[in-house]
Amino acid sequence: MIPATIVGVVGTVISSLWLGRSGFIAGLFAIFLVFFFLVVHLLVALVAPKVSPIAIMGLALGSYFIKIVGLVLCLLLLRPIDMNNRAFGVIAIATTTAWLAGEIWSFSTAWSRRGTRRK
Repeated sequence: MIPATIVGVVGTVISSLWLGRSGFIAGLFAIFLVFFFLVVHLLVALVAPKVSPIAIMGLALGSYFIKIVGLVLCLLLLRPIDMNNRAFGVIAIATTTAWLAGEIWSFSTAWSRRGTRRK
């Protein structure tokens, strides 16, 4: 979460300085949207170990469907707002990439530590 926060804030500051108010609004909405959808993913991951594998598949498909519908609705609602669409897209993609990179790093270090423990 920390890498994504840093990338999102830096992207918002850069777009604010470069594009003004429309860049700032784009950055804020991008950060909010990315964090909302990734927190939904984390909540599903927290519930997953407690349910059966078939229920996990249902949760995954259901959360994916909700994310897609939510994304379309958010983009439709954001359409009339005066923001720079390119800055929104770049910040959203960069923040998502940073989130995923941080998640991969944390899982890989957790797995490498797991293998070095004594039994």
